[in-house]
Amino acid sequence: MNPASSIVLGYIGVHQMFQLALAAHESGRLERLHCSLVDAPGKWGRLIGGRLKASSLKPMGIEGLPPGLISELPMPLLSRHIAKIWRHLGPDDYHHSNQWFDRTLARRLSFSSASLFVGTETCALESLRAARRAGMVRLLDCPGIPAELLGFELAHACDSLDLPPCASRVSERTVERRRLEMAEADVVNLCSDVQFQYYQSAGFPVEKMRVNSLWVDPIFAKVPMREGCEADSGPLRVLFVGNATIAKGAPFALKAAQLLGADVRLTLCGGIDEQVRNWAGTRLGEHQLLGWCSREALAGVYQRHDVLLFPTLGDSFGFVAVEAMACGLPVITTSNAGVPVPDESWKVPPRDSNALAAAIARYANDRSLLRRDSARARAFAQQFTPENYRGRIRVLFDELLSRK
Repeated sequence: MNPASSIVLGYIGVHQMFQLALAAHESGRLERLHCSLVDAPGKWGRLIGGRLKASSLKPMGIEGLPPGLISELPMPLLSRHIAKIWRHLGPDDYHHSNQWFDRTLARRLSFSSASLFVGTETCALESLRAARRAGMVRLLDCPGIPAELLGFELAHACDSLDLPPCASRVSERTVERRRLEMAEADVVNLCSDVQFQYYQSAGFPVEKMRVNSLWVDPIFAKVPMREGCEADSGPLRVLFVGNATIAKGAPFALKAAQLLGADVRLTLCGGIDEQVRNWAGTRLGEHQLLGWCSREALAGVYQRHDVLLFPTLGDSFGFVAVEAMACGLPVITTSNAGVPVPDESWKVPPRDSNALAAAIARYANDRSLLRRDSARARAFAQQFTPENYRGRIRVLFDELLSRK
């Protein structure tokens, strides 16, 4: 491998880092991926995976990466899991483990001959600085929604719901760390225009930002068209997927369903946040509660519904929305969701139950529109494949390596 074109990457978690590493490997440029734990031959993750049960042990893309090009840094992640046993984790606990991982990775970079370093927000500040000292070009991957945007929306949501103010679970230390990381990086990789527009309005240089939409898991892209899509009668089957929190807009989904009454049947698939549960009271009993599902089971859940409701107060992307579209469900979401949709009319203002109800009613009252948009959703989602994402990332890698 030519060191002048090689790439080193590191991240404590999952997100798209393994797809970024696979893109580097497919171009013959991967020097090494530094991660926490992976379930791969000869790795600690394979030995302790059954006990830890962490989703990061088998991320999508791991099967395409040679184990010899992956190095684990297990202790920061293990300390985080141990802390979960003893107490509820707050943002400062994640800050500590992320810093630990970052400092260790920064030391390892002093032995690297790569030309490009790829890190991820909240655990890459010292690594970015070490990469600069080593003369590397530096790419920061930013998968998260800006905490300031989400905090603003949460404050207004709690006020409109007559709830005590609920603080965002992102600490000021994390916000400041992200700011320093973005300033340190040569280029920042975002996953949506929602992020781009926010950072642009905050004064971050446009020339340092790139936007690459994410992907739909092939599990969902391969499922047959949903069941009962020709039904012209009965209540519209509306689905909410994920942890039902205020940040995900769950109370506004419940209020929209209440406005529509017997015309819709709402299903909540995932956990119910305690604050939402207390706010909803007996209203939760009016809806179907499925609890958490495996990804394989979730594909079947999508097939048994007509429309996905994704009323988030702020999401940098929103995998559930593109998953649902791949299964043939039109999506009703908000302008603060980064997920692309085939028609901007599928997005309504955040915190607006009336707008959500009106969008749902369009499908409840016109099943031909439901059939048409079902086909549009499925066709639209087909372009968001992991392979297409990696192709765009390889173009970005070429651009950055040409700077050397």
